[in-house]
Amino acid sequence: MTPEDRKAAIAAHKVKASFFEDVIEAIYSAWLSPGDVALDCGANVGRHTRSLADVVGTEGAVWAIEAVPMLAARIFNRLAPEHQDNVHIICAALSNEQSFAEFFYLPEVIGWSSLYESHRPPNREVSAKRLIVPAIRLDDLMPLIERCDFLKADLEHHEYPAFSAGRRFLETRRPLIAFEFGPRAPATAGFAMEDFFGLFDSLNYRLMDIFGLDFEPSRWGVDPLLPLYFIACPSEKIAQFNMIDLSGINLRQLALARERGQA
Repeated sequence: MTPEDRKAAIAAHKVKASFFEDVIEAIYSAWLSPGDVALDCGANVGRHTRSLADVVGTEGAVWAIEAVPMLAARIFNRLAPEHQDNVHIICAALSNEQSFAEFFYLPEVIGWSSLYESHRPPNREVSAKRLIVPAIRLDDLMPLIERCDFLKADLEHHEYPAFSAGRRFLETRRPLIAFEFGPRAPATAGFAMEDFFGLFDSLNYRLMDIFGLDFEPSRWGVDPLLPLYFIACPSEKIAQFNMIDLSGINLRQLALARERGQA
């Protein structure tokens, strides 16, 4: 993709926030096969949970983690009947410790709901409901999930803390990871970028942005074309991942956005 294409894709996502969500769906649709196992962390209303279930089929399994009880219930209620046995919903916040935690549910902008009271959309006043929810770690899921082929994480700045408490899970399950990661995450969650890059380096994962370009420390904070969505691929699976036409996926989504007047 050219810089102009990447700039247009980022602009399209600002117009319609599903742009990169659609790209992620295309990625896991190409990566996964029937019988595979996927994990949807921060499942929200189940947009990816349902799509993942369609991709892995009834012989596969999807685990959805969602902190807000009413959203977890909505996911189950919207499942197709054939997926009610192989989609497993855990009502909890994925975090870096096993406990109970404050979770701030924003009914007007549910996608911004998070573990952080200060996390709000810019230039907009919204109400928040304070919930007390169970908090679990990725490593706590090891007895339940013996295999994981794909992991999606959208935890509103809490991705790094959750990954750091899931070292054993990531070391042994080796899923392809698609995750959101915004520029305010280090300050909000209280970690250094050196810790972030060091974690994935120690796990032998390669970091890329959603366009497929390597995500390196030199790009952080200076690259105006750095999106909010990233891929972490186990180094031993890079050849398999490179078979996915990531540029083509993004360009097709961009063409659709232009047809709809969204880019």
